[in-house]
Amino acid sequence: MLMQHNLHLLGMVAASILAVAPTDAFAQAKAGEQTPVTVNVTTAGTLNTLVTSDQKFTTTSLVVKGALNGADILFLREMAGSDKKGVATEGKLEVLDLTEANFVTARKNVGRNYLDLGELE
Repeated sequence: MLMQHNLHLLGMVAASILAVAPTDAFAQAKAGEQTPVTVNVTTAGTLNTLVTSDQKFTTTSLVVKGALNGADILFLREMAGSDKKGVATEGKLEVLDLTEANFVTARKNVGRNYLDLGELE
């Protein structure tokens, strides 16, 4: 039940990213627009290590493949122009393709209970 709840929360966060980036995620690149940056995330939670600091706030079109968790969603949100508290960032991400991404939860065993690591941030 907890895992279903966490996946539901990740889905809601992903929807909020798309709300910040109002352009259709599957829009075709128009003449003069940036070629999409493609990133393959092999370990969930590491997207921030695969996008350079120069790319973070200048990328307008991004294709993400692989495993994503809550930390990656927060990073994408910053790229799209808003941090986790809704404060504006310099992000310019407009087109986000997640068709080859899958969402996983980051959990840590704490005694007999599990803690969603996304709740720690």
